[in-house]
Amino acid sequence: MGQLLSDEAKEPEEPAEPRAGAVLAQLVDRQLLARLERRAAAFEGRVRQPAPSPSLPIHVEPETWGAGYLKVRDREIPGELESDLRELTPQASLRDLFRPVMESVWHEREPIGEVLDPGGRRAWAEARQALHRPPLPQLTPIVHEVTFEQRRRRAWAAEPWKPAMPDEQPRREVSVHRDPSLIG
Repeated sequence: MGQLLSDEAKEPEEPAEPRAGAVLAQLVDRQLLARLERRAAAFEGRVRQPAPSPSLPIHVEPETWGAGYLKVRDREIPGELESDLRELTPQASLRDLFRPVMESVWHEREPIGEVLDPGGRRAWAEARQALHRPPLPQLTPIVHEVTFEQRRRRAWAAEPWKPAMPDEQPRREVSVHRDPSLIG
C-alpha cells in the first residue's frame, strides 16, 4: 500500500538528454576513440601531480624568533633600592640636579662662497651665453699626418749607423774564465 502512494506522488519524468559519451560514440569512429584512450592512459602515467604545499608555521611565540629576552622575569630587588624607588621627589629638586651654564658668545658671520647677485643679473648673463654654442672644431684628414710620419721614419732609417766609439779609440780587453765545475 505504501508503495502505491509513493509511486503516485512522483511527477512524470522528462525524457533524459543523451550523454556526451553516447553522442561521441555515434559521431566518431570506435577505433579512433580506442586509440585516444590508449594514448591518454600512457600519458597519464608520465604526468607528475603537484606536491601539496606544506602548511607554514605561525611564529607567534617570542622564543621562536629568538626574542626570549623580552620575557618579564621576576627578580628579588634589595629592600633599600625598593624604598628609594618608591620615595617621591619633588620635580623642582630633580630639575636642579644638573644645570649646565652656557656662555652667551657672539659669532660674527662670514659670507661663504660668492657675493650676492641682486636680481640674478649675473645668472641671466650666463644663461644668455649658454644659448650660443661654440663653433665646432674643423677636422683635418689624418692622411697628411700619416704621410709626414712615414717620410720622417724613412729618413731616419736611411741615415748611416754611427758606432758608439770611434775606431781609433783603444778598447778594453775582456777575458772570460770558465769554471770547470759548471761544465757538465
